[in-house]
Amino acid sequence: MAREITHEAFIRLWERRDKLAADSNEKAWLMRVAVNLAISHRRGFTVSLRHRVAAPSSPDPAAVAITRLEGDKVRKALLTLHPRERAVLALRYGREMSFAEIGVILGQPEGTVRTACHRAVQKLRVRLSDWVFDKTVEAHEDPNVAVKV
Repeated sequence: MAREITHEAFIRLWERRDKLAADSNEKAWLMRVAVNLAISHRRGFTVSLRHRVAAPSSPDPAAVAITRLEGDKVRKALLTLHPRERAVLALRYGREMSFAEIGVILGQPEGTVRTACHRAVQKLRVRLSDWVFDKTVEAHEDPNVAVKV
């Protein structure tokens, strides 16, 4: 950047060579222009730093992949549930409704909805833990796997 500032100062001296007085000190004039250009550059640089928006950090590709795999597992497990159980879970956890509100929507008593929700969550836990267990069993049975899970 110093090279550009020096270059600009000499260009300005050359452009104004006819306008300078005969007894003027060109060296002092050139130094003052160079200092002013450096101050202007510094001021602009400082302002740009103040107004700079931090670039969002890119997510870890491994974390994104794991999240997608887990989401797929949960989605598949949800599809194995009865549609009414999926509806109860969607209203309870997706819409954050109370058991009483869900009961009104589904036309069932609050206790029945509470039981249905509890049983649906238990089924999901069992199915998801079975899938995790099946994956570890497959990994142990594969002779090509170097490190066992």
